[in-house]
Amino acid sequence: MASFASRRLQKERAEWRKDHPFGFSAKPMANPDGKGQNLFRWICGIPGRAGTPWEGATYKLTMDFSEDYPGKPPKCKFVFVNGKVLFHPNIYPSGTVCLSILNEDEDWKPSITIKQILLGVQDLLDNPNSASPAQAEPFQLFTQNKEEYLRRVKQQAKDVANGGQKLFRITVVVDFMTPHTVLLATTKPFAKDAVDAIKLICEEHGLLFEKLEGYKDRAELYEAVASAEACIVRSDVCDEEFFSHAKKLKVLVRAGAGVDAIDLPAATNHGVCVQNTPGQNSNAVAELAFGMLLAHKRNHFDGNSGTEIRGSSLGLYGCGNVSRFMILAAQGFGMDIYAFDPFLTPDQIADLGAEPLYDVPSIFKCDVVSLHVPATRETKRSIDEKLLRSMPKGGILINTARKDIIQEADLLQALAERPDLSYLADDKPDNTEEIKEALGASRVKKQFLVTPKKMGAQTAQANSNSGIAAAKQIVEFFRGGLVKHQVNINGKHF
Repeated sequence: MASFASRRLQKERAEWRKDHPFGFSAKPMANPDGKGQNLFRWICGIPGRAGTPWEGATYKLTMDFSEDYPGKPPKCKFVFVNGKVLFHPNIYPSGTVCLSILNEDEDWKPSITIKQILLGVQDLLDNPNSASPAQAEPFQLFTQNKEEYLRRVKQQAKDVANGGQKLFRITVVVDFMTPHTVLLATTKPFAKDAVDAIKLICEEHGLLFEKLEGYKDRAELYEAVASAEACIVRSDVCDEEFFSHAKKLKVLVRAGAGVDAIDLPAATNHGVCVQNTPGQNSNAVAELAFGMLLAHKRNHFDGNSGTEIRGSSLGLYGCGNVSRFMILAAQGFGMDIYAFDPFLTPDQIADLGAEPLYDVPSIFKCDVVSLHVPATRETKRSIDEKLLRSMPKGGILINTARKDIIQEADLLQALAERPDLSYLADDKPDNTEEIKEALGASRVKKQFLVTPKKMGAQTAQANSNSGIAAAKQIVEFFRGGLVKHQVNINGKHF
């Protein structure tokens, strides 16, 4: 009996034959043995829209469906032009189309038809989405040198019209048959269940799995990574020396969000795609932040009366994945929630359940300030004396982001001068001992609570989630050319 996916594709084929847009083509490809057609692999043609630089050519695209279709979208890849990827900001180096309706985590719906997909891709050709760059050179030209970008597109249209797009089946076969080595290399071991899941995912997709956990010597790491084509790390340092030993490495995935331990320019220079797994640790980090806040408010449960957080104001600096869980928790506790994020509009912040503020100083007027920004050139050491002094009486600053966004000398001075001010952090400052000495034991207990090392993601669930996400992203990278959550997007990798 035909599967649900097969029946849906048969219906799509029949509907297409009855009615399809002028100039378009779409049909299942012939099987390699020449007998019959492969209903799960289609070859399509998309005409460049008239009046645009894309006109005059029909662009070939393959559509690969899985048995999960229509629950999951097909993988759409443009056929290379004279051996090169189609020149477009939203086409990955593999030829894969970056379009929201083709992403099951975004706008894909099972009701979307092949016709709608192809029309959507045609529209994307002349209307690139600069918010989702997938290929560096066309993205840079599109945003910085439109004239040169259009010239390149027009030349490409001529090349395609002259037969520049040829489908080479052998490329697909080699991609699926070549085994790749995946190295799990961490000083902080994953939970056993997480390791087992990572190994299973790799082996199910024909990848060779190797493990190096709890290594003490960098030489061990360098020896192990020498033969790896993919590597999963946690907070491990990956610098120029690391990449110089990783001659075969194609993709490095940080199981977690922060990539400050990875030398991104070095990775780029060595042609390595660096990815992270944002969102997998978010609930764990939010729970740690609230756990520290509650412990602090209750005097570490020493038997003395504490204070409640209901009715207090919470200011979130940065409104990403962790902040969304912070908002949910704060709503449950009856706090007044405010947020500022330079990359979100006020309406977007309001939709998340927080009242939008318009700058960082405004956030520091809240009773409790929680930091959720990455360590970038703009944010490093940006939390300074002026902001710390501006906090209200009894103010509490929570930092589960990165310690180097704090001006630590200013933090010491502010805590010493203001006995009412408190600092709670996941990952102790470099000057922790100086702070403790300046405050004294009794004030440390009231003002200063820090974890001995980064512990926000140290739960069984977060551990497993981030490891599994990393493994799946590596599978997508090798099997479909999908580059998900790449953080060195303007790099040589493209």
